[in-house]
Amino acid sequence: MAFPRYKTWAACVPLVALLLVLASLPATSARSRKSIPLSRQSSPFLKNFRCDSFANGSEFCQLGQDGALNLRAYYSKMGSFTSRNFYKYGMFSVRMKFPPGYSGGIIPCMYLISGGNKGFKDVHDEIDFEFLGGQNPREMIIHTNLITNGYNKLEQFKFPFDPSAAYHRYSILWSPSAVTWFVDSIPIRIAYRRNGPAFPSKPLRIRGSIWDSSEWSALKSNFNNGPITVSFKNFNIQGCRVSSRRIPSCATYKAGWQPWMYRMSGLQKKLYVWFQKYHVYKKYSWEKTV
Repeated sequence: MAFPRYKTWAACVPLVALLLVLASLPATSARSRKSIPLSRQSSPFLKNFRCDSFANGSEFCQLGQDGALNLRAYYSKMGSFTSRNFYKYGMFSVRMKFPPGYSGGIIPCMYLISGGNKGFKDVHDEIDFEFLGGQNPREMIIHTNLITNGYNKLEQFKFPFDPSAAYHRYSILWSPSAVTWFVDSIPIRIAYRRNGPAFPSKPLRIRGSIWDSSEWSALKSNFNNGPITVSFKNFNIQGCRVSSRRIPSCATYKAGWQPWMYRMSGLQKKLYVWFQKYHVYKKYSWEKTV
């Protein structure tokens, strides 16, 4: 099965040349993006997701004039969203753009999680894309977690481009045999069921958030210029929706999409090897979490 028809750069132009182009694109201030409350918008976003207010008000989760969903963080206040449905296997992706300049202490996320908002105190399943802020966008770290049955396997990567200069697509492919993380069309990490002590088996929902990690991170957040904004757009969900937590067969999914049919192209396999060779930051062993 071919990779979903996103606008990807890896299969279209030489990698190095494209990275130079991306690096030259102008960055828009993440502190000045104009937004309109969701209640005044008619958006496909509302069909699949809802904003989580956490008593912070609608200004922390808003649709921008360019159609992007803007999440803001300001000290203890944060914006987040949650999918209306649970899924069992599928491809889940979104394009994201990060703030230019200093982003220390700030962690934007896109992840899949079972259950509610109990965090790490319960035995839950979770597949993460987290992005650790840095002195500048090129120093941000791609942080990937696989949390299941009380175990966690963490791997971190360096960006091959400036993530604040343009939108890039971040995708999670969850199949019965493996979880694969993609940046644009490049597979950056593959976690096979056979290689770990456990594997995600619970229905998962999609969540996105931005939060302040200053209490424990080496770099501290700086809100002197106001809230910090991360933008999400072009959500793409191709998965098996679960009704009332009942597990469906992916073979009965109305679109006929079966995640185990996906196969990486020859170019993607080469790019995976390239990314693993030059952009790994740290890899950790399986750890017990609860």
